[in-house]
Amino acid sequence: KCNFPTILNLFLTDLNKDEIMHKFKFTILLAIIAIFTFTGCAKKYIEMVEKDTTYKYSSAKAVCGETELDKKLEGYINTFLKKKDQYGDDLIIKCDIQRTKNGVRILRHLTLGIGGAGKYETLAVINLVDQSGKEVAKFNVTVEIRYGFLGGSADRALPITAKNIYKIVTKDFM
Repeated sequence: KCNFPTILNLFLTDLNKDEIMHKFKFTILLAIIAIFTFTGCAKKYIEMVEKDTTYKYSSAKAVCGETELDKKLEGYINTFLKKKDQYGDDLIIKCDIQRTKNGVRILRHLTLGIGGAGKYETLAVINLVDQSGKEVAKFNVTVEIRYGFLGGSADRALPITAKNIYKIVTKDFM
């Protein structure tokens, strides 16, 4: 018979408990560094220009501009809505990416984004319109990628922008 707790106790008594604690702390430190290195930091700013929340809508869909970035943003927003079964024609999310600032990825990597060096920035202007064409709200979402693995990927900005738009729409208007 093999008694697992007995074998484990024999193993632990052979090792120095201080050495185990030291290895544990070192592993935790490495995990924290890896999380910091392999993930990016995105900062968001939301500016609500005007809003009318007197009516709650049961569904929404994004209809964005004609550029490739606008279409990608539209796809991300509609994906969020479809996942929660909230996609429909009650509220139209008109989105237009007004500004993208690519920044310098190597600066984000070398400076860890301190002081915003090399940051990537996207500004999306959002208009919410009901079925009758009445403007319900207007707001701006700005997302900055400041650092991350090898400088942080600017591709992360659009999904983060879309998620913030989705959260605002569902929280305040649905």
